Amino acid sequence: MRKPRLTVSVLADPSCSQVSADGKNDRAVLKALRKSVDLQLRSTNGGFWYFEDLPPPYETYGNLSYSDGMYGFAPFAALYGQIYSDSRLNLDTVLHQLELIYDHCLHKDTGLIVHGYDASRCAPWAHPVTGASPIVWGRSLAWYTISLVDVLEIAEALPDPDHARSFQRIRTIFQRLALAETAAIRTSAQNTGRYGVWQVVDMPDAPSNFVEASATAMITYALAKGVRLGYLHSFNDHDVHPHQKLRDVEDVLSVTRAMYNDLLAHFIVHKNNGTLDYRGTSIISSLHVPNPDYYVHLAFIFVIIVFGG
Repeated sequence: MRKPRLTVSVLADPSCSQVSADGKNDRAVLKALRKSVDLQLRSTNGGFWYFEDLPPPYETYGNLSYSDGMYGFAPFAALYGQIYSDSRLNLDTVLHQLELIYDHCLHKDTGLIVHGYDASRCAPWAHPVTGASPIVWGRSLAWYTISLVDVLEIAEALPDPDHARSFQRIRTIFQRLALAETAAIRTSAQNTGRYGVWQVVDMPDAPSNFVEASATAMITYALAKGVRLGYLHSFNDHDVHPHQKLRDVEDVLSVTRAMYNDLLAHFIVHKNNGTLDYRGTSIISSLHVPNPDYYVHLAFIFVIIVFGG
């Protein structure tokens, strides 16, 4: 397995950084973020709330945990725990939060995970047992997947034998999800001709549904990184979802390459002034209206990419 190369930092993505945590300012930021974790509201099962006070027009109620929220927590918590040997914030606590999302949000038919869940099961859309929302939203799935692979990279770069079990469990979740995503994308290609992540992932044929650019790019990144760092080089039969036929890293890699080419073909626009437009990204979505019609009618944004001289 190729060993990851990691420099510790808190800038943007903790796993891709240029600054060490030895400086006074770096330590102050780390400590401030650490304190914020203790202030985070939690459900009775310990899962983090995503919102406390919601902006209008959304109804205010708590106990909502979003799968995309894990990217804001898990890589930082893994990094902090490895640096400071924190007994209450480390790879074990990261696993606990990741497992809460995975166990509550697992979409049984596909092996993917839905947007989030209501721990109180009081929301009108909540599954009566798990509290899960009914929709697999592409970008929340993508954020969660990136959190897994980035945590694995951090944990392997700063190994701690006391947390070896948690590392293996997180890797298993990543492998299962990567296989489920690969199967979903291959099914999309067979049925629609597109190697991409649909806005509502498990309903590519739904009216007005579309391949969403940011989710496609993010899952392409996560799968490619998982292959590069060796986290997808072996699968056990018990880790494979019953509806999946893919058990080889080459299957994952071929789909990932096809997704990358789909991105270039459909979302990158070269402008006459030398910049690039990146199109096809939807705005943020919420669990407060979790039905397919809501997700597929969100507005689009686009990004202008400027190359410096």
